[in-house]
Formats: sequence, C-alpha cells, structure tokens
Amino acid sequence: MPKINVRQKGYRAEKLFRDKVFYNLGIKLKPTVLGSSGCDATLGDFKIEIKNQKTIKFKEWLRQAKEQAKDNNWLLAIKMQGKDKFTITMDEDLFFLLIREEVVG
Repeated sequence: MPKINVRQKGYRAEKLFRDKVFYNLGIKLKPTVLGSSGCDATLGDFKIEIKNQKTIKFKEWLRQAKEQAKDNNWLLAIKMQGKDKFTITMDEDLFFLLIREEVVG
C-alpha cells in the first residue's frame, strides 16, 4: 500500500475549503504554499486551521488553531476522511457575537 503524503492530503482539504468558501460566499481565498507553517486560511478577521484526518486529535488541533490566530478570531475546520462536509469549531465569544448579529440584528 503506498504511503500517504500528509502535506498533500492537508493541501487537498485546504483547496476543498477554499472552493466551498468561494461557492457559498463568493470570496476567493489565497492558497497556502504547500508545506508552509502558519494558519491554513485567512477570511476577514478569522484565522482558519484546516484538518483532513481519520483520527481526531481535538485538543492538539484546538491548541494549534489558537496559536496560529495569535490575537485574531480563530476557526478550526475539520474534514473527516470519506466525507465532504467540514465541522467548524469556534470560541464561544465568537459564537455569541455571530448569533447576536444574526438573531438580534
């Protein structure tokens, strides 16, 4: 069985996420350089860490998302292998801010 290149697997997830952002929001995200360190995407004030995994390492990914964001808002986008939808995790302050803007106006 051939060895999976984890950087290429991660890059494919980043491309899929960029495609979904463009499809849903009409915003083109700049692609990252294959193998570069730092956040995987920036969308406005959001720094986004994108994962394409079979095994969940949630605490590690959460720490990484927060570190990469520094003082910005962060999102953690997780795509489980075999699925095309992402699960998005965010800080509760950001969650309430977004809900307040949407519901309260």
